Amino acid sequence: GITARRQWTKFADGPLTVIGRYEQIVPKYGTILGVNVFTDRTGPTRQTGGQLRYAYMLMDDDNGRWLSVGLSGGFYQWSYHAEEAILRDAGDVVGLTSISSGSADFNAGVYYASYINDNTKLFYAGFSMLQAVSVRFNEEAIKKTPHFYGNVGCFFKNHTEDGDEYFIEQSAWILFVPNTPILTDLTCRFYTPGNFWIGFGQSFSISAAGDGKSLKGNNLLVETGFSTGETWAGKDL
Repeated sequence: GITARRQWTKFADGPLTVIGRYEQIVPKYGTILGVNVFTDRTGPTRQTGGQLRYAYMLMDDDNGRWLSVGLSGGFYQWSYHAEEAILRDAGDVVGLTSISSGSADFNAGVYYASYINDNTKLFYAGFSMLQAVSVRFNEEAIKKTPHFYGNVGCFFKNHTEDGDEYFIEQSAWILFVPNTPILTDLTCRFYTPGNFWIGFGQSFSISAAGDGKSLKGNNLLVETGFSTGETWAGKDL
């Protein structure tokens, strides 16, 4: 698959991210092998890298329950192009110096899914830790902070009057990084019988400043796409 994301479109140099990925399932050994390559551009900064991924199925029983663990690691090249920067202080020596540095990260995660209520619902939950271990190859490399992700959701299977199946998915996603606000997305997606899906949601940030806490709604989310290659009791989604 290939994914491209453009943000802050009203700005000429808004963030642009492009990701390419490939996965190979090896049923005999209950494993998945994968590779990601990406490039991310935000103004005068660039980040390019690649990542290898490995996952192993710990549980896959006849009752419709799955438990898997995954590991990944990759190399990343970060660069700052001073000639493209617009500095607040025109004489800023640091801002006038281009930088290029490399680092390696290692990540881990666990995922669980299970059918409930006679296969009319599919529950899932996952937890992952990105940049659990980060190695810098030179002093200029950015020191990366661990990121903790969690997600939980459920698919609800229904039928139209003609007997065609459609699905509704409700999910929550959360990100925690030390010393920053907690970010979360609440999303609802509708999967049509024709494999087309559309989703809506709201993102929030939760911060603790001083003696109190604040909850702020940030952005409305709109998603759309097609789903292929997955099955629900033998039926392609």
